Amino acid sequence: MPGNEGLLAYLSRFPDEATCVEQVVKTRWADLGPICRSCGDAGPWGRDERSLRVRCGSCGGGVDLTEGTVLQDTKLSLRTWFLAAYLLDTDRRSTTVAGLARILGVGPEAARSVRDRIALALASPGGRRMFGLMREEVREREREPHVMRH
Repeated sequence: MPGNEGLLAYLSRFPDEATCVEQVVKTRWADLGPICRSCGDAGPWGRDERSLRVRCGSCGGGVDLTEGTVLQDTKLSLRTWFLAAYLLDTDRRSTTVAGLARILGVGPEAARSVRDRIALALASPGGRRMFGLMREEVREREREPHVMRH
């Protein structure tokens, strides 16, 4: 289980779409935030609450926050993706497409697509971090000063 965290604790860390968006932005762009392709500015940004696009405050250019990730072109909420990622990370073998479809409230094709795309993300560097699924021991190691151990 991610950091021995239960489902309710995980969902309380990501209670709404805005929190999930913040996690994706933090994972993809660390401290800077998105960089505009048109003018190279790092903000300020305006976000359309109905989409995952942000507009550059300098030139009006747009950036899709999920571009280049497994979340690109999704019609599902990020919170739905985060829930699916948690379920697949904690119990991958017993999470069937039918079960995932029932829990997420989507059809079997959407559930299969979500499952396959999340499997790709979880197998890649940074995939668990994007969904807030870092193991607790990894979090602790990142907080410790980097020293050589014998």
